[in-house]
Amino acid sequence: KSGFGDVTGDHWLGNEYLHQLTRGPAHYKLGVKLVDQDAATKLGEYDPFLVEDESAAYRLRLGLFQGTAQ
Repeated sequence: KSGFGDVTGDHWLGNEYLHQLTRGPAHYKLGVKLVDQDAATKLGEYDPFLVEDESAAYRLRLGLFQGTAQ
């Protein structure tokens, strides 16, 4: 819920903060980059993207996917 780690390095913002960021009138997209052991890269984007509130167990909502990571 609250996140962890060091914001100047590896960290997780936390589900509540992600909910607060994605709940407003703004429209968000989620970008994904995958790199395999041979350094081949695949990209993807979910549009829209949002995280529901605590009462919904911070359910992740993803819209349509576009990209090369199929």
